[in-house]
Amino acid sequence: MARVKVYVDAAYSKTMLFVAAVVIDDEGTCYISEGAKIKVKSSVQAEYLAILFGLKHCIDRGHLDVLLLSDSETAVKQFNGSYKVRQAYLKPYYNAVHNFVANEFDVVIIKHTPGKQNLADKYVRKLKKEYTK
Repeated sequence: MARVKVYVDAAYSKTMLFVAAVVIDDEGTCYISEGAKIKVKSSVQAEYLAILFGLKHCIDRGHLDVLLLSDSETAVKQFNGSYKVRQAYLKPYYNAVHNFVANEFDVVIIKHTPGKQNLADKYVRKLKKEYTK
């Protein structure tokens, strides 16, 4: 099976967090997944949850070779080792992503993508708008 691309994103309202993932497989098919009502302390924590959300959908579809694209430069650099995880509350999320990748996937590459190029952005915004009317 060829490498799939996964775009993930997270957005906030006053009391809720929303996550979305767009998985593009080797045939170009998109699977759009959305979640809601997740309470978090920061945007980086939210992005780790979005990363886990996207990776879970890859496992559910049997995709074990993944290029994951996130617009959170901090989460990407922490995952790749360029930044240290200094906040204690983020360490369980960082560890969860690393453990999930190590135990479930053949290859996972996580890269930064600008927000305007993140295909999950419009879906997370749509979900936020629906829940915060």
